[in-house]
Amino acid sequence: MHKANARSLLFLTELIIAILIFALSMGICGGVFANAFMTAAAGTNLNEAVFLSESAAEAFHAYEDVADFAACIGGSLSDGGAVVYYDKDWQPQSAPDGAQFTLVARISEEGGLLTATIDVSRGAKSLFELTTAKNTALRRSAR
Repeated sequence: MHKANARSLLFLTELIIAILIFALSMGICGGVFANAFMTAAAGTNLNEAVFLSESAAEAFHAYEDVADFAACIGGSLSDGGAVVYYDKDWQPQSAPDGAQFTLVARISEEGGLLTATIDVSRGAKSLFELTTAKNTALRRSAR
């Protein structure tokens, strides 16, 4: 009877060790998968921010008037530029209520050079910033 108890105890110890190893590996894999999910979400946000910044830069070069530029990118006029608010799925919103992302285009002119600094941010954290410029003196003289 003593040998049967020793075998049962050995089997239980082996089973507990196997369960602990399995739980430890599941914890490590869970952390790796969570980190991968967060990295993928950050990459998606960065890709969308780059795309919207480049689109806004193209619209900036296409339109002479700031109001036309703001309307083209789906935003509204703000002090010295335009602003567009986006929800969590990157769909434009008309108001900042519930907006997850913001595209701000600040436009300045100095000596015939019109410069736009386009910043896409999530809250206070900037995701991507792009600066572009166009020479307005050449366009006026060509007319």
